[in-house]
Amino acid sequence: MIAVTRLSEQEFAQMREEWNGLLAASASNSPMLTWEWLYTWWETYRTCGVTRELCLLAARHANGSLAGLAPLVLRPFSQFGISRVRLEFLGTGEPEADETCSEYLDVIVSPDRREEVVAGLADYLAQHADWEELLARDVRTDIGAAATQLAERLASRGLVSSESRPGQAPYIRLPDSWDAYLASLSRNGRKQLRSKRRQFETRGAAAFRSALALPEIRRMFPEFVRLHRLRWQAAGKPGCFASSHFSRFLEAVTARLSERGGVQVSWLELDGEPVALYYLLRHADALFYYNSGMDIERFGELSPGNVCLSFIIEQAVTDGIREFHFLKGGAESYKYRWTDLGVPLTSVLLRRKGWKQTLCRSLARAKDRVAPPYRRVRRLLSRGARCVRATSC
Repeated sequence: MIAVTRLSEQEFAQMREEWNGLLAASASNSPMLTWEWLYTWWETYRTCGVTRELCLLAARHANGSLAGLAPLVLRPFSQFGISRVRLEFLGTGEPEADETCSEYLDVIVSPDRREEVVAGLADYLAQHADWEELLARDVRTDIGAAATQLAERLASRGLVSSESRPGQAPYIRLPDSWDAYLASLSRNGRKQLRSKRRQFETRGAAAFRSALALPEIRRMFPEFVRLHRLRWQAAGKPGCFASSHFSRFLEAVTARLSERGGVQVSWLELDGEPVALYYLLRHADALFYYNSGMDIERFGELSPGNVCLSFIIEQAVTDGIREFHFLKGGAESYKYRWTDLGVPLTSVLLRRKGWKQTLCRSLARAKDRVAPPYRRVRRLLSRGARCVRATSC
């Protein structure tokens, strides 16, 4: 027998070991589903943009042991001036400028009680009417994600309409040696990688370094921020450290995850100066590329990011890491230069049936019908204005 209850913030704060124990046994085991990541996110983002309401559901056996967790939050939003409430994963739904880009999220379930836990969570969500949409972003579909099963159960009840959007996250299934990995690349890919390394090493005293201990990571944090800003300034963008929320989140989650070796910072130096730095998450037997920074303006012709990444992958092979995950990337992403494998993802949106849903869909259709002719008229007006200016001159 499985019982589902909604947990308080205090209960959330006190369940670190129990949470991570269930996660380690589940098919969804990933760093952005750890208690450290999601509780730190809740502390930082609960009032970012809007005030959110915790909707963390726990499924327990009759003896009280934990069998499942639905790490959810309720967020108000408005569409066409109509107020609605969305149920979404903890770790998502921030304003774009403050995003943490949490991925591989899911409902966490014990593998031997999956069907029973998912059924219990579906019953609970169907009976509680304090949400009008449920959005599950970037869920892995190669592991039989519990979140997609939960969405299917809710949709089968006739309570909601559903939409889904596919995606992919490139990753490397690491072999036993660096030479074996190089052999998996194209001939041109191997040639370019070796050439870039040689080019970098001939420019000065080159060194690759990594840190797992928190004091060393903290020592490198100012360099990380500096290089990240340089990278995005080169693209004319502010970068994520322009957000005070993101900055606070990353510093706090780094401290918590580092207690169990969950963060790796790796960087490339030239004549003692860091020129590229990667922030990575270590979890189970996998390494996840989360963020980076590099001095493109001064060293861009040396491809410091690619050179640094090559050393990171080589070190991961040496350390016995089995998978290297780039996280989400489009079909044209540079990440596919390193691999031809991708983790399939889906984002599922469920909408409860009701007058708000009906009205919003009607307004969306009307907008779609009006938008194309409106854009054509705007182009014609813009073209006419240019002709007038040209004639005046």
